[in-house]
Amino acid sequence: LIMMVTDKEADIAILRTLGASPRSVMVIFVIQGIIIGLVGLALGVAGGLALAWNLDVAVPFLRIPVSPGRNVSSLVEVAARNRLLQMRGHHSAREFQDRLDQALADAQQRRFRDEPE
Repeated sequence: LIMMVTDKEADIAILRTLGASPRSVMVIFVIQGIIIGLVGLALGVAGGLALAWNLDVAVPFLRIPVSPGRNVSSLVEVAARNRLLQMRGHHSAREFQDRLDQALADAQQRRFRDEPE
């Protein structure tokens, strides 16, 4: 959107010369941004669903049976719950990584402690 505004500076100047208010010029770019966002959203959802439905073909080494209806809804639910947790200050991926790092460090300490000298 910023690139469009920068690219269209001459057109904006012409619109202003013809009597367009700054607000009407802004509305043009806001509407254009909304349209671009909606097109991106539609393409992203369509691409995500297509990938989810064909996941077993796209990633042949994946051994998880994929059922489009059930698995897509589960993925959406997990993503939504994760986002809600993030908004409340819980970062599940970071917390999991911290726990994993701590478990690995503990295991390494036990291994060195239990090794014969």
